[in-house]
Amino acid sequence: MDTRKAVITALALAALSAAMAGAQEYKYRNPQTKIRPVSREVELAQAAARLGSPPALDEKERARVEGGGILVREILGAGAGGGRRFEAIAVVAAPPGAVMACLRDFGSFVGTMPNVKKIEFTWEGNVAHVTQWLKIALSTIVYELNIAHYGDSLIEWEFVAGDIKDTTGYYRLFPRAGGKETLLHYHVYSEPGMAVPQFILDLSTKSSMPGVIEAIRKSVAKGSGK
Repeated sequence: MDTRKAVITALALAALSAAMAGAQEYKYRNPQTKIRPVSREVELAQAAARLGSPPALDEKERARVEGGGILVREILGAGAGGGRRFEAIAVVAAPPGAVMACLRDFGSFVGTMPNVKKIEFTWEGNVAHVTQWLKIALSTIVYELNIAHYGDSLIEWEFVAGDIKDTTGYYRLFPRAGGKETLLHYHVYSEPGMAVPQFILDLSTKSSMPGVIEAIRKSVAKGSGK
């Protein structure tokens, strides 16, 4: 091998080594991701089949939500993991299609969604692969998600890799008021593992949920010219 080829080979090996090292920077990885792109026909069929019923609300909760409030509650005893589950329920004064368009617009998240410092994303059919950097207190948490979108009804995500051990969740969009409004059901499970204290992760979930709902409301109002 001549000197030029040796240099090129060495540089290629160095680049490969750096890429492999970069791929191993995350503390946690999900070896069994399940979300895959589907055809538009399958997407719409699954949207109808998987949406389910609206979340159950007692009289007090219903009055709060229908009065424009944001209900945030913890779901206890759900799942065997070491994390916590929270859900937020609220009415958005826009049809589900407008809300879904807002939630698909990842490029607008920085500066509008709580804690989002940076975001990168690529699309494959109805699935977005998203990497986001969250600024929480004095910490920056990075993780990757696969986010599947089903019509104007449902968004589901799974953890791929990152500084936390696991996070999954969904948005369910139910039309109301003759389709002019949306009952938004936002659900998040998060498990920090050893790298991130639970209280820090709570700041990115439970504490930020009202801010996420308000960001959606502002975005759709701006889009409609209100």
